[in-house]
Amino acid sequence: MSRINEPVSFKEKIAEQTACYKKHQNDAGASVLNLYLTENNIDFAADVAAGAAAVVLDSSATSLIWLSEKATKDRDISYEPVWKETIAGVQFLKKLYKTNTKQLTDWGVPIDVNGNIDYPTPFTDRVAISKAVITKHNSYISPAISPLLLYITTNNVNITNMSAAIVSSLATDIIREERKADSVKATQDRDIKFAIPYQNLKSIGGFLMVLYPNNPKDVALWGFDEVDTLVPETLRTVTLLPLKSKKITGIKLGSVLKNDGTKDISFTKGKKGLGAVTLVPAGTELGMNKGCSVIIVTNPATIGKAIVKVTIK
Repeated sequence: MSRINEPVSFKEKIAEQTACYKKHQNDAGASVLNLYLTENNIDFAADVAAGAAAVVLDSSATSLIWLSEKATKDRDISYEPVWKETIAGVQFLKKLYKTNTKQLTDWGVPIDVNGNIDYPTPFTDRVAISKAVITKHNSYISPAISPLLLYITTNNVNITNMSAAIVSSLATDIIREERKADSVKATQDRDIKFAIPYQNLKSIGGFLMVLYPNNPKDVALWGFDEVDTLVPETLRTVTLLPLKSKKITGIKLGSVLKNDGTKDISFTKGKKGLGAVTLVPAGTELGMNKGCSVIIVTNPATIGKAIVKVTIK
């Protein structure tokens, strides 16, 4: 069966729209889309303009995520020497507190149940340790009695520079988060801007497929990717906790629903689950026919999980 292979990426969708509109414009008054666009109140030119605006938002999203990644690198470069000195100082303290490594917790260092240091991976968690070590060192009435002073003076560690680098790296991390959030917002705005135009484009593709039933390859002239393969099918497994329900969409009609668990389950047809309830005993199968493209399955048991398998497309 011939079908249109829907594009996945935004750029592929825009390319499809551009090719389709170009063909429509070139054909002018002879375009086979004229009647369809009129009957369905589709302003193709306005859709293309919205697509162009979406492209601008997409470019902005790309630039913003690049700035976020750059800020991440700048942050890491700024903080790397601080973390290196933090680890070295902590290792010194660990040797110092050899018989009682739990004392390291007073310096903000995480210790597991076996007395081993458990360094975190997230940037902010590591910064918290560095700040805690510096704060603890500076908390002594006289720095001369700080247990860390010997290591600091012997290795020419500059606590002031470390503190400044922490402030700088934290500020850069804020920029990273802001640019990332801005990129997500721009992507969201792009998708909203192009949502209706793309739905219109998909409907145009569907119209062309019906128009050329004997020559489906002609659809490719309009920028659509026509393929002769069936929509891939997937056997989906759904696990239901006691007294829980789940909606399953895209079920292939003519397939079967199998209760693959030890608990009876029930299902209703439709998105809202307002139809008649059908019971499917454990270990049995039931045909998914008309009205079953979307169902809601339920595990009515109060104890034990239920397992359902169904083919979706």
